[in-house]
Amino acid sequence: AAENPFSHYQNGWMAHPTPLLFSGYIKRLLSTNNLEGAEKLLADYQRRFGRDLRWESAQLHLMEQRENYEDILSLIQSSENKVAHLERQCVAQFALGGYGSSFDCAQRLHIDRPLDQYYLALLTTAMRCLGDKRYEELVNYKKLVLEVDLRSAYEGNQFDEFNHNLIGHLNRLHITEAAPTEQSIKLGTQTPGNLFSQSNNSHVEQLKTLISIVSDEFYQGIKKSALSEFHPVLAQAPLVPFLQASWSIRARTGSFHRPHVHAKGWYSSACYIDVPEVIDNVSDAGYLLFGELPFKTKDKLEADYKIKPETGKLVLFPSYFWHSTRPYVGVGDRLVVAFDAGGPNLFV
Repeated sequence: AAENPFSHYQNGWMAHPTPLLFSGYIKRLLSTNNLEGAEKLLADYQRRFGRDLRWESAQLHLMEQRENYEDILSLIQSSENKVAHLERQCVAQFALGGYGSSFDCAQRLHIDRPLDQYYLALLTTAMRCLGDKRYEELVNYKKLVLEVDLRSAYEGNQFDEFNHNLIGHLNRLHITEAAPTEQSIKLGTQTPGNLFSQSNNSHVEQLKTLISIVSDEFYQGIKKSALSEFHPVLAQAPLVPFLQASWSIRARTGSFHRPHVHAKGWYSSACYIDVPEVIDNVSDAGYLLFGELPFKTKDKLEADYKIKPETGKLVLFPSYFWHSTRPYVGVGDRLVVAFDAGGPNLFV
């Protein structure tokens, strides 16, 4: 079992192969970069069930990880399920420099599902690659990002005492050795469940209250700002922002977040509870970055905005902003509380 973490999938597949089992098995093989195993499973699935939509989707995913972008477009062109593969087509065109085609695909995806922040992120990325000025309006860091020091709400050493107790409680909630493979964090851990709704801890409740006060004031300011009424931040703004999901991330030396967005959110966050001294002004190691991508573009795009983590700092940003972190090396963990805000009754 130690040598093959997916032996239960393999045994199940050998005993009773089904399309549903294939979907779960291939997803895990690809998420752990077991490309040889994925290729063998794809061949076996094709022999048993043919080249259906499940096979095509998994095959395209494998091609993307192997950076066979021309093959992706060829397979999609020959498919009877072209619309189902618009996302893969969009990403492949980014890699090949077909930014106009990427824009067309992203626009179709966004029109079909306007609340999906991932599709909006694809669309803004196409604008950036094309030099479209709309990118500056949709991804305006100065207007749409909040950085605030929560220490200012406390007097004397009250914050330090509160934060010390909060750190102790959060550390006790980090019971896993690693985050799930699907999560963006590498070499770090994430607390299970919804932190703010499941915890009865007074310090977590105090943090939640403080964050709600600060963020609500910021949201009201956004709604009264000079943004166009069609701007997605205003068009998608809930009447009352609801904390859809919340969690804590503990990162250790060498850890990092891969670039990602929060597809079901409206605004997302990073609240820095504890930041090691090795994260400093000398380099951007450990920093929060915006604008780096999880996929390739023919013309490499660097991060276009950076934020230095500091204990007590709360950062809010639209959920469609690509964000990631640089790895850092040294003593100490970076402890963060994060949440997504949006409409009620959504699970992120």
